[in-house]
Amino acid sequence: MRGGETMRQKGFTLVELLVVIAIIGILSTVAIVNLNSARDKAKFAAAQAALSQLATPMILCMDDQVGGTAIIWNNPAAGVEPCTSASVSGSDFPDLGTGWTYGTTYYHNYNTYEWGFCALHATIPDIGCDQNGCAASSTCS
Repeated sequence: MRGGETMRQKGFTLVELLVVIAIIGILSTVAIVNLNSARDKAKFAAAQAALSQLATPMILCMDDQVGGTAIIWNNPAAGVEPCTSASVSGSDFPDLGTGWTYGTTYYHNYNTYEWGFCALHATIPDIGCDQNGCAASSTCS
């Protein structure tokens, strides 16, 4: 060293490193929370799409009932036909995926073509389906 010159240190101080680590930690926490939210939305959409496929078999069952054909209505459960009739064969209630169950509330009225049932999940909003379609529902049980 020459007179009056000071040696410059290269690198970061401990405080600078701690600040950077804290910022990275906060950003990763926000990213994980958003990822879990996106997963829940995807599970909801998949179950809703599976349930929406039941409109046609339910309408066919209603038609058979109105036409005088004897049909048997079944409670909702994965792998169980919603009704047994001449027009509907092999149209099971779909498997909704892990964590989903069918609710005990189920109704049908062949005079008015009204029907409905629910799919329940512990952490994701419940899905209620009726003749108008499937959507998030707070009235399912």
